[in-house]
Amino acid sequence: MDLYDRDEINQRNEKNKKLNKIIIVGIVVSVIVIVALFVAIQYLTSNPSKYTLYIDGVAKNDLLELIYTQKDEQTEITTSYYPIKEVASYFGYTANDGEYLTNFGDTNSCYIQSENEVAIFSADSNIIYKLDPKQVAKSEYESIKIDSPVIKYGNKLYVNEQGLKKGFNLSIRYNEKAKKTDINTLESWIDSANNAVAKRNQKVDENFTNKKAILDGFIVVVNEQGQKGVLTLEEKEIPGLGVQYDDITYIPQKEAFLIKKNGKVGIIGTDGTTKIAIQYDNLTLIDNDNNLYLAQRNGLFGVIDINEKTKIYIENKQIGVDISNYGENGLKNGYVLCKKLIPVQNLEGKWAFFTIDGQNEDGTLRRITNFRFDGIGCSNKSNQGLTYNLMVIDFYNFVVVEERNEEKSTFAIMNENGKPIIRNLESVYIERSENKLYYYMVQNGQTLDMLKYFQDNGIIA
Repeated sequence: MDLYDRDEINQRNEKNKKLNKIIIVGIVVSVIVIVALFVAIQYLTSNPSKYTLYIDGVAKNDLLELIYTQKDEQTEITTSYYPIKEVASYFGYTANDGEYLTNFGDTNSCYIQSENEVAIFSADSNIIYKLDPKQVAKSEYESIKIDSPVIKYGNKLYVNEQGLKKGFNLSIRYNEKAKKTDINTLESWIDSANNAVAKRNQKVDENFTNKKAILDGFIVVVNEQGQKGVLTLEEKEIPGLGVQYDDITYIPQKEAFLIKKNGKVGIIGTDGTTKIAIQYDNLTLIDNDNNLYLAQRNGLFGVIDINEKTKIYIENKQIGVDISNYGENGLKNGYVLCKKLIPVQNLEGKWAFFTIDGQNEDGTLRRITNFRFDGIGCSNKSNQGLTYNLMVIDFYNFVVVEERNEEKSTFAIMNENGKPIIRNLESVYIERSENKLYYYMVQNGQTLDMLKYFQDNGIIA
């Protein structure tokens, strides 16, 4: 055997050694994978309650560790609660204690904020208030009722699954067999919907309120000509809501749409039936529980219900008050004060109050005061530092009204039945100290503790 044959044999031996090593490594890796799968199967079998949670398709199991569960001793039903501030970042929101722009540091309330929306939560309340941060001066809050109140546990505020979905604009789906939870944000739904309607030469309307209709099963679309309509998630047109309108705005509290065509507006339900005829200049939902709408026509204002029945005749200069300068009052609705009083200004500029609780024979709301007030609320404070304007004392259902004579303006405090409690006040206002509110009034140059005065005189208990 010559040198050349010996080298060739050595090379073959080296190749065989390398091949054997590769085979051995492959066998070891295969064994490891099999063992890992066996362990995983055993774990899942012995831990059937373990879920995998995804947000827009990305695993986020660390969120599961934040959930607080509470078992009802009577029904034995376990409810999951989510810590509002702690989960906010998972869904693209920031979070803070207190109410939006007020009550900073108050742990009995908190708010979350995104570019398009602010949502406010309060302990023991089953109402979530929402506001467009770009339109805060209008102070038009959307109120959303959930089936279980916000709870406070360990100095944190928690909300149940429905509150999580409504507050953060989410959809949640469970797959019990796969032990999998899918949470999808509104943005992911918008992307899917735009891809679906693109073949129709349409796109999802950019109005954020309209985008939220997707979570209730509807897509507000706009075509290349700017006309708007509504489709189901299956991309089917709804009779009465075809792509033909100049504008559409979803009313999530009522699952209905404000429709605009040829300069006039009306309301059509999600089933396509007309609720309010398209004959008004504008319509605004002012009371969710009683289905009351502010109606504007020819520059005048009134109130109608969802059945288009007149509640306050369309003959007034203004209905509702601007509450943007009364943030410390906790007001969320300038159209209905103290849960029942609608302030109305006539063409002469005088104000009166109508009550939701009472009706006349013709079905209109009962007026409980004459048109004799010159203003609602006292706004002679700068709202700077710790002193703030006052319009209502909500927990006693008292309202501040202004009365003018030739010499000066004075203020009075009225109860929910339209009766004055005290008159001829020079000022009424709020002060904040150590995160508590104190109410004061000035009469004949003397500053009085308002609530103490009311207690001493038997006005309140």
